[in-house]
Amino acid sequence: MRKNSQSRNRFNHLPITAGIVLVVLGIWTPAAAGVITSMQLSTNGSSQLDAIDSFAFNDDQDLGRFWTFAGTMGDSLTLSVMRSEPQYDPYVWLFEGAFTDTSEFGGGASSFIDSGDPGFLGFFDDGGAAYAADYILPGEFTYDVQFTLSLPTSGTYTAIVTSFNSGDDGGDGFYDYQISANVSSAAVPEPSSVWLIAGAIILCGRQHRRKRR
Repeated sequence: MRKNSQSRNRFNHLPITAGIVLVVLGIWTPAAAGVITSMQLSTNGSSQLDAIDSFAFNDDQDLGRFWTFAGTMGDSLTLSVMRSEPQYDPYVWLFEGAFTDTSEFGGGASSFIDSGDPGFLGFFDDGGAAYAADYILPGEFTYDVQFTLSLPTSGTYTAIVTSFNSGDDGGDGFYDYQISANVSSAAVPEPSSVWLIAGAIILCGRQHRRKRR
């Protein structure tokens, strides 16, 4: 589903006059068509501030905000997107790997972001409700997003922040939000625990041999 039936129409019919004025004044330089510029997402739990264009919609790779981070197989990821404006409804996609061009999303069911694109892990809406076969999580129906899952492989991951059923942007054309991620390593048994387990296995083996005799 998209933000509403008018979102894509509004985006496609934006007047170009304002953009030309900003370019002439040197205030804004348009990015190369299709090029994705990802931001580095900290994984120590600290919040990072950002804003998304209010014309963005949930499957929009052109206006979505791309965040990359590294993880190890088995690590626990907790990712949160908290709105700074009450009318913003954040929507988050999670993929394995990194993206450099918007055309990389053409291999799925559509030319936009969807579950058929390479590396898809899930998408998350209100309160962390997940829509992916492997990650069905409970979630309250709030506008903020928070979810926790175990990373399936080691390498780079991409979180894409978009917008679903958002409302008034306050007149500035953007929704402000905060994103944070915490990646914790999988628990490794203490050496003493390993020796205890090994000792128990050896003892069980000896008892089994005695019974056989």
